[in-house]
Amino acid sequence: EHMDSNPNTEGFGDGWLRTGDKGWIDADGYLYLSGRFKEIINRAGEKISPFEIEDVIRQHPALKDGIAFAVPHTSLGEVVGIAAVLKDGQKLSIKELRGWCVDGAKLQAKWVPEFLVTMPAIPKGPTGKPARINLAKRLDLLPLEGIAKEMT
Repeated sequence: EHMDSNPNTEGFGDGWLRTGDKGWIDADGYLYLSGRFKEIINRAGEKISPFEIEDVIRQHPALKDGIAFAVPHTSLGEVVGIAAVLKDGQKLSIKELRGWCVDGAKLQAKWVPEFLVTMPAIPKGPTGKPARINLAKRLDLLPLEGIAKEMT
């Protein structure tokens, strides 16, 4: 059995450490992080950042908090799901959320959420960050067919 003399070589490429973070460098050389590759939602080949979705949905007047996550889909691979914490006394349906996202072109059509689940709190991981990875599996969601589903 051959052992690599440097076990860290897999984590490096083109002079960079591969952390799993997604980002870009601007013209002045500043690095901006926009998410984690394993959190990206892959809708029929379109790569969707959950963070960009959250920046929009968190502006909805009924939402106290919310996270975007990947929901399996029978023909598209994955679609955008939202786990939402509503403000006291508020209600929100997937139809209302989708209409609000489309109104004023807040999100591209492909990025509009297709699943909504309301929760008392956003699930967190051991580090206190939102636990979006495998959230659909933890909710026992089967792959969706069509669009505009919700769960309470």
